[in-house]
Amino acid sequence: MNADHDGVTRAKRGTRPGSIRQVRLRLWWAIEEASMLLGDADKDTRMRAISALSTAAGVYAKLTEAAELEDRLKALEAAQTSKSITTYPRAA
Repeated sequence: MNADHDGVTRAKRGTRPGSIRQVRLRLWWAIEEASMLLGDADKDTRMRAISALSTAAGVYAKLTEAAELEDRLKALEAAQTSKSITTYPRAA
């Protein structure tokens, strides 16, 4: 059983190491954390939070797009495989 630094096992979370889903989940957490700092009294903290949000939001958007494209590609490949099997059945 492999536990990550937060003590949650990968099996329990349902992700494999380095998966896009796992990175997106952590980025979303970072976005939420940085969002909470936007109301901080310290101007420097607010500016750092804005910078972190800008960076994380851009990366999150790119990962989301990549994940959606990956899902679409898998669906197309599955449809093509299914079509090939249906159109050209193997001889017995």
